[in-house]
Amino acid sequence: MQDFLRTIIAGIAGGVLLNWFYAVLQSKWPDSYYAISSLVDEGISHSSLRYALFRLLPPYTIGVLVASFAIRFTFSIAWAIAVCGVIHLSATNGTALVRGIKSKEMSPRASIAHLATIAMSTIALIFAGFSARWWYPYTPGPDKYMEVALTGIVAAAVVFQMQRATQHRFDASAAVTDFRAHIDRDLIAHMEQECVRYQVDPDLMLAVLITEDKQRPDWFRRAEKLAGRFGFKGTFGIAQSSRDWRASDQQSITEAAKNLAGALASDDGGSWAHGAPLRYQLERHNKGATFIEFASEVYNAISSGYRARSQKKEPHGAISLRVFSYERIEDRWHISGDIADRFKHMVAASELQQLPSGFALDKTDSGLRTKWSTTIPISINRLRITGREVSDTGTEADQVSVDLYLY
Repeated sequence: MQDFLRTIIAGIAGGVLLNWFYAVLQSKWPDSYYAISSLVDEGISHSSLRYALFRLLPPYTIGVLVASFAIRFTFSIAWAIAVCGVIHLSATNGTALVRGIKSKEMSPRASIAHLATIAMSTIALIFAGFSARWWYPYTPGPDKYMEVALTGIVAAAVVFQMQRATQHRFDASAAVTDFRAHIDRDLIAHMEQECVRYQVDPDLMLAVLITEDKQRPDWFRRAEKLAGRFGFKGTFGIAQSSRDWRASDQQSITEAAKNLAGALASDDGGSWAHGAPLRYQLERHNKGATFIEFASEVYNAISSGYRARSQKKEPHGAISLRVFSYERIEDRWHISGDIADRFKHMVAASELQQLPSGFALDKTDSGLRTKWSTTIPISINRLRITGREVSDTGTEADQVSVDLYLY
């Protein structure tokens, strides 16, 4: 009887330890948008392998330790594993699943996420029970666990450091850079064309795509499509805007553009990028508070990522002239940006004179904008860059300019 109680206590301790582990890391992905401050959710969402390891390794490890106690006390491994599993799952995913079903507020996606987590934990614990005898010679005895328990102060300090290490401020600028580095250029071209078609601010649309892609990476979207074949209801595609699992990423972008139709920034350089006006536009795509917080930060990162930009905007909301970067290379400033395609002629001028700087021009994939770059002497610290539209008759029809301070 004494050995039985010891085994049950070991199972309870294992379940509690698992709950503590996941409570410290506070992972809520993928059943909801992960918190902007959560490095753990951001990390595990990038790969199906990472997420599987995150859900399988801790239960397996604790299961092996709990089963080793049962072996040591010559009692049933199944009892120890069962108690550990019940304690862990009933206090976490099981409770959340029952509460969600009773309240009828849980989405099918969240229900599937909880059931999948329960299944993975159960499989890991069962496998731990069967493989425990392999690990038994390497597991510590009860006396070693007591030594660890008596070092609680050190353990508490480690947990505190884990919390600090796994909580960070979401870097929206890094998210924008990462997205632009890996996204298919054809999708960006399609997005720009749909923004023209439905009169949507391209920066707003880009913020929506980055936010949804962060929460639903490509591998996860493929899994959703597979589930859609079997009747799973949800949103699909890179923009998470289509209800049809057969929808491509291009179709998903088109649906999102339709939902945001007419969402154009004001003509004062984009002052709507703060507060209620921006939230209102984002709510047209997704009313979730965390999505809006996430997307707002991304939108502001995109808007503030320009070294300079024109007040003038195109009819579809895109900024007419943007300066992306400038850097000093030896005795020259190297400057780059993009401009609406209708401005065919570009010049640069200092406060005193027009500069004989040549502009290298390269159309983007969508054909709606032209990338440009130029170099000027390092002695120039204030610059005006101008783009001019030339009519069929050769006369100047319109122009746009930005002032740039180089330092």
